[in-house]
Amino acid sequence: MPSILEVFGSDETLRADHLPAGVPVPCVIESATPMRFDDGGKLKLTFRGKQRCLMCNKTNGQRIADQIGPDYSTWPGKLIYLQRSETEFKGSIVPCVRVALAPPAMPAARMAAPEPPAMPTATAPRDFGPDDEIPF
Repeated sequence: MPSILEVFGSDETLRADHLPAGVPVPCVIESATPMRFDDGGKLKLTFRGKQRCLMCNKTNGQRIADQIGPDYSTWPGKLIYLQRSETEFKGSIVPCVRVALAPPAMPAARMAAPEPPAMPTATAPRDFGPDDEIPF
């Protein structure tokens, strides 16, 4: 049965305003399906445990292909990060979703302090035999 969702899209499509500002969201690709539209092709990416899918444009598709490879059938199971960004579209700056394959580096001020080195633990004294090498 025909549906208006085929014409106008659906609420399952991820938009920039669905993502938290300034926080990359880790997502594991579940499937990558080619789709044809009047303005060209896109890949529909679905993600494990996520309700929304990403209609992956050429820019995001190329970012993934540069790191994982151009064969999108190998993309399922790979970890990517989705983040809110901005791009120019028809002379205006508009929100968009961008793909990253590694989380962006956090500024030093926001980074957690490094863990202190572990203290050496005491070991039980070893009974050296006459055939053992001297431990010094």
